[in-house]
Amino acid sequence: MKNIVDFTVCGHSARFLHLPKSGAESLVFLMGSLQEIESVSAFNQGFSASYDYWAIELPGSGNSAPLHPRYPVSFLAECLSEVHTRFIGRPFHLVACSYATGIALEYARRWQEVLHRMVLAGSMSDIPLSEWPVMLQLMRDCAYDTEAFAEGFIALLSESHPSILRQPAIRRAATRKARHYREDNFWHFVFNTIRLMTYHPGELGCIQTPTLVFTGEHDPYVKPERAKALADSLACGHFQTVAGCDHLFHIQKPEETLQLMQAFLSARELGAQFAA
Repeated sequence: MKNIVDFTVCGHSARFLHLPKSGAESLVFLMGSLQEIESVSAFNQGFSASYDYWAIELPGSGNSAPLHPRYPVSFLAECLSEVHTRFIGRPFHLVACSYATGIALEYARRWQEVLHRMVLAGSMSDIPLSEWPVMLQLMRDCAYDTEAFAEGFIALLSESHPSILRQPAIRRAATRKARHYREDNFWHFVFNTIRLMTYHPGELGCIQTPTLVFTGEHDPYVKPERAKALADSLACGHFQTVAGCDHLFHIQKPEETLQLMQAFLSARELGAQFAA
């Protein structure tokens, strides 16, 4: 894809896609651990129609090199700060998906003066201890049974529910993609999971940035109550769900998901639609 730039930040490899729009506000999109810029084309296209758009693969995500878990989530927030200083240079909206939630929270703690609004998609504050056995099994499968990893990983994120359209086909496609992950992808998963298992954000009431937290109505991993708890912990947090979706909302209902995010980011006042 043209316009993708490979660069180094804080001594580590990273990538970004910049789709400029003169006179528009800037928006930064941070994707999940096993997403890459090319896989979120619907969001790239949708956001770039209204914003000066930056999709960023920070170190350890996307097609960048794996990042050892000795580098904490706060280090990745520092990487984002360097990207902002070097390339963007003005206030922006921040959209962070799933794994990138902690990065966004740590960034907002320290640099919220440059944030307009945030959207946290498929987000909860940390990995609950109750989920650790599943995550440890998936990390083991990365090394010894990639077929079991593919099946287990998609089962973790998806739910068989009659209201989820095309669910069997979507699950099959997502499982096929997971079966074809490269060695780097497995290290991404292992390193990033360890990084999140050792992360806890603590008190978040200091974050004043208006923030939308949402997840799929039937998300079995980031359960709606977990996403709502994160929204409630923020000084100006708002919570929504995407109906008829699980954690794969970006595949199941990309247009509706994009519309929800854009409505929040562009609203002059956060009224009843985005009640806390």
